[in-house]
Amino acid sequence: MQKNRIALVIHRYGLEVNGGAERECKLLAEHLTDQYEVDVLTTCSMGIIPWDNQYEEGVHKENGVNVMRFKVECADEFPSGSIERIGPYSPQLIKYLKQNYSIYQGIILMTYNYYPTYAGLRLKLPNAIFLPTMHDGISARQELYKDIFKWPKAILYNSIEERQFIESYFKVTNLPSAVTCYGIDIGENKDEWQASREEKYIVYAGRISNSKNFNELNEYFLKYKEKNPSDLKLFVLGKIDNGMLIKHHDDIVFKGFVTEKEKNDYIKNAYLLVLPSKNESLSIVVLESFLHRRPVLVNGLCDVLRGQCVRSNAGLYYTNYEEFEAELNYLLSHEEECREMGNNGCDFVEKQYSWNKVIENVSFLINEINYKQSFGE
Repeated sequence: MQKNRIALVIHRYGLEVNGGAERECKLLAEHLTDQYEVDVLTTCSMGIIPWDNQYEEGVHKENGVNVMRFKVECADEFPSGSIERIGPYSPQLIKYLKQNYSIYQGIILMTYNYYPTYAGLRLKLPNAIFLPTMHDGISARQELYKDIFKWPKAILYNSIEERQFIESYFKVTNLPSAVTCYGIDIGENKDEWQASREEKYIVYAGRISNSKNFNELNEYFLKYKEKNPSDLKLFVLGKIDNGMLIKHHDDIVFKGFVTEKEKNDYIKNAYLLVLPSKNESLSIVVLESFLHRRPVLVNGLCDVLRGQCVRSNAGLYYTNYEEFEAELNYLLSHEEECREMGNNGCDFVEKQYSWNKVIENVSFLINEINYKQSFGE
């Protein structure tokens, strides 16, 4: 029996790409291949500032997914602040989408603030499903995006907090929607709590950039070590953004870009995961830490991260340095409470973030929009 065909649209895609939305897209695409024929429509860009064409143009099969990459073109002719200048500007991708949308039962367009998704939504396709990965902030409230939720036929939300913000600010009330579109592979990644380790460290994993508020964590940890001398280290996993200024210290260990296995090993052997970001629509690495039964310490100014901690009872949050110091000291000195948090986090992920639930959500929305695609090429 021929599978129904769906597409995912995202600004960049690939094993070497470092980013939460990009990883979400990759895993979502791969898990949907059991039920659908899946195409990913993306650009040749591997980097983000500036956009590039490091990947080869054309169609490639990657882990069961048909990845179609289109070249990034120069957008200098467009005004500053336009979606074309924000990029990555790839008019051939949009041309393909306009000419071939009818072969897809559903088209999931991911991440609101980049050209491929914005321009794809602007086509007002009858089978467009929007996965915005949006959080409340200056970017989301720009005039550029005021009409973006008028264009899709359905919405996939990453979190309750994301849905609450979008429905309130953009007055979205009449579109089919579902919450939870990211799953965790449960089973092989589960770990028992470990109190003793060869190295004493906490871990950060993700983009090392000002947009992720890493500069604040950098300063907080150095201040913490000055006031609380010990052999505790901060392990940092990920690529450093171009132009990012880092305050180096022997107790902050930069591991660079790591494999998934290496990342999981670092998390499972850490005392805890720390995440300073103020702006998230979902934190994948927090869910991974939960699954490894590791508590988290997150920025309480981020509604999504705070909500994940409160609903799971698997972590603490801070809003200033004094709270950061107090809660880090608490977590490092209360083994039994951390064990309980770890178990809570694992239970939370198993109940809320299984891939079966995600695939049900996607299939529900595809059936809701009820688009009858053609099967011609």
